[in-house]
Amino acid sequence: MSKKSTLKIFNKSTQSTVGDALKRQIDQKEEIDQLDLSVNTRYVPLRSVNLDSNNSRKLNIGIEDVREGPKISPESDFDDNKQGEYEQLLNSFYSEIDTDRDIKIVQHLKLAIFASTIKSADNLDNPVTVIQDGSQFNLVAGERRTLAHYIFDSKYIQVSIRKFTEYEKAELQFNENDKIESLNLHERLCAVSRLLSEWENNKGDNEKLTRSVAITILGMSRSMTGYFLRLYNAPEDIKNAIEDGSITDLRVAAELAAKSDAERKEKINKIKEAIKKSFKKSNVKIKSNNLLNIGKNTNTKSKALHAIFIAALKTKQFESIRKEALSKYNKNDPKTVSELADIMYEAIKETV
Repeated sequence: MSKKSTLKIFNKSTQSTVGDALKRQIDQKEEIDQLDLSVNTRYVPLRSVNLDSNNSRKLNIGIEDVREGPKISPESDFDDNKQGEYEQLLNSFYSEIDTDRDIKIVQHLKLAIFASTIKSADNLDNPVTVIQDGSQFNLVAGERRTLAHYIFDSKYIQVSIRKFTEYEKAELQFNENDKIESLNLHERLCAVSRLLSEWENNKGDNEKLTRSVAITILGMSRSMTGYFLRLYNAPEDIKNAIEDGSITDLRVAAELAAKSDAERKEKINKIKEAIKKSFKKSNVKIKSNNLLNIGKNTNTKSKALHAIFIAALKTKQFESIRKEALSKYNKNDPKTVSELADIMYEAIKETV
């Protein structure tokens, strides 16, 4: 029985046919048992599919967000008006004190738009790739497709069950993530490092990770491969600076990695100091009494002040005082507003 004929079992176009397909899977167990189980496509419960925590692509939203968040209706078009309504639901769903709230809303909305193009488990042209572990399925490729299924409230998802070596798994994820332009330097370096590391773990005794070999593995240009190879073997201070966002340019990072320890550390400190100075210049030095001197307490001004406080508390600068500040804050109580302003002002004085 060929893979193509197996897929025909599940080619119905409505969600209601999923249960029938599952029943047919059981009824035709003898035929399925004869298949090459290195590739086996079937429907499985959506909740049995686990995301891969080692995937270098790091979304700010996860299964819990899309499982508990607002759903879309597969029956209606997800046009501009529907998208606007959905974004309003996301604004209510994500807490104002969530430091990742804005990026989560953007990512969630993009996923909802993507989900609207699939609409049901039966319309998934490219099943997600998984490794089976008992009754659970560990995702190798297809994170966005999996999360999208929660948004149109599917109970099942089509999976392609495969058997992988760790290198094959890293290679598949690398190739899938490499198509995504929005990956930052840290995410790309993690993907490259994981793939090269797995290659080294499986190489022969006489094989070496040369630039020519790396070009074949990564499928990149000679210059870009050289940059990533240098960062793959770079000191931790360079990798840390890439991870915290101090260095975002591949060429700059690679050039720094080639410098001596003393020169490299000096350059990294200068970059971080420049970022800090830029941040200070962009922040207005304020005093709490000036901030609160807003004249008549109109509705508009109160809302504006509330928005300023919440936005400020989301920043890393106020991370250490966020919990204390919010425990004392009531936007409708002028006294607590004043106390919050004092707490924030003291925190600002320590960094400006």
